Amino acid sequence: MSTVTDADLRAWRDLSARAVEPNVFYDPEFLVPTQRYFGTGEGIHLLVVEDRDRWLAVLPLELVPGDSRWPLRHASNAGPALQEYTSLGTPLLDDGDAPRAARELVDALRDNRALLGHAIVLHLLSVDGPAGRILSDEIHRQRLAVHVWGNDARAAVDYTQREISGWSDLVSANRARKVRKELRQLEKEAADSGLAAPELAQSDAAVGDYLAFEMRTWKGDPLRDGPAFARRDGGAEWVTSVFDGLRAKNGAYLLTLSAAPDTLHMALYLRSGSTVFGWYDAYAPDAARRSPGTLGRLLAAGHFAGVEGIRTLDMCMDPSRFPDQTSHYPDRVRITSLTVALGPWPFSRALDARRLLGHLRHRLDHIRAPHD
Repeated sequence: MSTVTDADLRAWRDLSARAVEPNVFYDPEFLVPTQRYFGTGEGIHLLVVEDRDRWLAVLPLELVPGDSRWPLRHASNAGPALQEYTSLGTPLLDDGDAPRAARELVDALRDNRALLGHAIVLHLLSVDGPAGRILSDEIHRQRLAVHVWGNDARAAVDYTQREISGWSDLVSANRARKVRKELRQLEKEAADSGLAAPELAQSDAAVGDYLAFEMRTWKGDPLRDGPAFARRDGGAEWVTSVFDGLRAKNGAYLLTLSAAPDTLHMALYLRSGSTVFGWYDAYAPDAARRSPGTLGRLLAAGHFAGVEGIRTLDMCMDPSRFPDQTSHYPDRVRITSLTVALGPWPFSRALDARRLLGHLRHRLDHIRAPHD
């Protein structure tokens, strides 16, 4: 990243804008500040496929020590910075010839395998999207040893698959009744106080408003070691740099749910191409009994249905950590993770053996588990 030039940035931005599958987390407006504020050790590297001054593929990675995924030092798109701050690991591939871009990307990985520790961890690859599918097909076409170790289905809305006039079209009738009840109660409380009804609005305010709000929630509580960005070294500067850089490209949104004069929920969303990605949000602790997070997220999903050019909302939530919130959404983005041995054959055989051992251990655990 330290050697990226202005010409590189122009080529990178051009690829990001026309990638066959959007990934805002691999946009230069996201990764350059991430390297600046959170790059550790050797920092983030970019594996780039280029044809003269045109970039065809980009895959960021970090070099990490041996771990449970690969015992030797190796390349990973889930190193310290990328693991913490990115939510999708699908590389950017040229939409004009994505198969060629994927082929040359895998060739580049193999050509540099000694430098990369003879293996790479590819974390959070999309399964249904074209880039993830094309890259996976190319890895298998080249007969590389692969260990698949992660499969998730996270909350999403595919706006091309349904007619949506508002948030209630996204949930079951029973859930919609519960949410309407919460909204009616908030409206009643506002009316009793002579205040405006609660509403969700897209704000042009500075992202500093979100950072200040976050500090007033549990995330800003030092006794709970809250994760508010204003409590992290460089955190507020990073959020501001990423958000402002993407908003200049019409790629960032600040949505606020208010019941005047109180703010109940604030959320940041990032956009690349036709996809909006959930980023960070916070809710007022005094309003917790009214489920402001649920209300804000559902209203936001309805809001993006009316934004021209948006086809998909990917909430980027880990479904194992947020099962209740995942259930609010009608669609899923399927994600997988891989360890790929880049050769030569002893490394490939070692990964094959690890995969078989893992399958055997899983079967033994299943056999030993008590059954009803």
